[in-house]
Amino acid sequence: MPVRHIDHVLIAMPAGREEDARAFYHGILGIAELAKPPGLAERGGCWFGSGSLKVHLGVDKNFIPARKAHPAFIVEGLQDLITKIKQAGYKVTEDQPIPGCDRKHIEDPFGNMIELIELQNLTTIATLADVITITCGFSVTPQRPRARICKSQTGLNCCFIPGFL
Repeated sequence: MPVRHIDHVLIAMPAGREEDARAFYHGILGIAELAKPPGLAERGGCWFGSGSLKVHLGVDKNFIPARKAHPAFIVEGLQDLITKIKQAGYKVTEDQPIPGCDRKHIEDPFGNMIELIELQNLTTIATLADVITITCGFSVTPQRPRARICKSQTGLNCCFIPGFL
């Protein structure tokens, strides 16, 4: 059976810094905190999610920040979010442009890199009956049949799945 989609992303964090994780992932990025199952809650860390987006922060006793490997979150209102992130004192960096999207890299409170992407030039809304994978790798299933398909001026196809954020 093929891999269908990512269930969650796990980002490492140092022990005892759950409040910092909550302040950033919920307070800054706006991702709701989810209750961890009791057996896992004793390990520390936090879970966040909204729709199909699930981000788990897990305690690593030998924590080292991830500076290359990183999640990339699709956002709306990137410039406003970047302003909020800078005002809170977090690092924001530029990278090479990619046609069809505006993107920035940020660091969470623990030094882990996160990419924020805002898609540009949304043009078509489609209802999809079968599982398809758009060029950027998102899967749309009958359980999540509505997706906006965007096409940039350079012809790059990508999609935004409502409820993904």
